[in-house]
Amino acid sequence: MPPARVAGAAFVAVLLCHAVVDAFSALVPASLGLLEVRVGMTAQQSAWLLGLGSLCSGLAQPICAVVSDRRNTRRLGILGVALASLGIGTLGLAQGVTSLAMLLALGMIGIGMFHPVGATTIGHLRSHNRNTSLSLFFVAGMIGHVTGAFLWPRVLSIPQGFRYLPLTIIPTAALIVFTVRSFVQIAPPEDSSASLPVPNARRASWMMVGLLYIAACLRFSVNMALLYLYVR
Repeated sequence: MPPARVAGAAFVAVLLCHAVVDAFSALVPASLGLLEVRVGMTAQQSAWLLGLGSLCSGLAQPICAVVSDRRNTRRLGILGVALASLGIGTLGLAQGVTSLAMLLALGMIGIGMFHPVGATTIGHLRSHNRNTSLSLFFVAGMIGHVTGAFLWPRVLSIPQGFRYLPLTIIPTAALIVFTVRSFVQIAPPEDSSASLPVPNARRASWMMVGLLYIAACLRFSVNMALLYLYVR
């Protein structure tokens, strides 16, 4: 196990990353009306934009998780934070619906890439109280999402507010550097493939994973639909 201070710094870094990426994820839903006016979107296009963001984030998560497990690495999580910052931080540069959708897709792919790696990393750092640590991880994301939903519309609605978006890349880059430095002395996650030696147990485990994934897709679909109805 890593020393307490090293593990503590890494723990804080992951929580901050979760707060930041979830703050980025709140920008489009909370500022949908402003984006519609800026690029001339119709109501149908804005609905498709919300769906595109959820689709990109949702598909990126299992793909990133599988690759991270096979490569036994956390690097895709760090890459996800960088992509989220670049994609969402440059939305103000979009001149039309197509460019806005492309930048949003990039950012949401990054947000999706971070989450599975972030959650498993938190469990690895605090294996003795994994449930408590994961709850803090989720709370950090919730705080980031609520803060983003509160701040983004207010910042973007001021004159030239969209020009301030690229400035968010600077503190996010500093957070990425802090996170990378925090994990230099921490061993990669252990391979737990031997924990389910029986084929039937493996099959049952993957069935549960599939059910949880479908449930998450349904939940987010309902969440986004309700949010869109609220905007309208």
